[in-house]
Amino acid sequence: MKTPNEQYYRFPRRLLTSHAWSVLNINERRAFDRIMEEHQAKSGFVNDGLAVTTRDFVSFGVQPKHITNSLRVLRELGIIECTRNMGGSVSGRTPNLWRPTFLPRTPTSNDATHDYLKITTREEAKAVAAAHRFHETRKERKPPLRPRKLRMVSPPTIATS
Repeated sequence: MKTPNEQYYRFPRRLLTSHAWSVLNINERRAFDRIMEEHQAKSGFVNDGLAVTTRDFVSFGVQPKHITNSLRVLRELGIIECTRNMGGSVSGRTPNLWRPTFLPRTPTSNDATHDYLKITTREEAKAVAAAHRFHETRKERKPPLRPRKLRMVSPPTIATS
């Protein structure tokens, strides 16, 4: 039973019945759930975005080698959007900011984009997800280029007569 102070969030039916939602795997669902957990921790406000670190995703059950791909799939399917990408930042390690596209930035605004509705068929959603779900293994990796041995080339001799 729900206690009076318990927070919850509602998902729109359009999201739950969309083709983009139906092709998510467990790591992608866990990553999405962690972003929504951060949304609850911020009292339901998105504002500029929700800061979720890699450590947060791992503690929530997303396998470390699948974090990047899971977020990439969620972004390409239009379920979340990255509002600040700080990869390789000069100022140090700064987490990316994420925003679910079905939520407005503030409670008074109506700027939810619902980007996941742009995918119209299940096959299209599967193709988008498969294109961004890749995990490099040793067998698939190209062998490193070996440096060429330099041959000593004697300089051309100039004949004097």
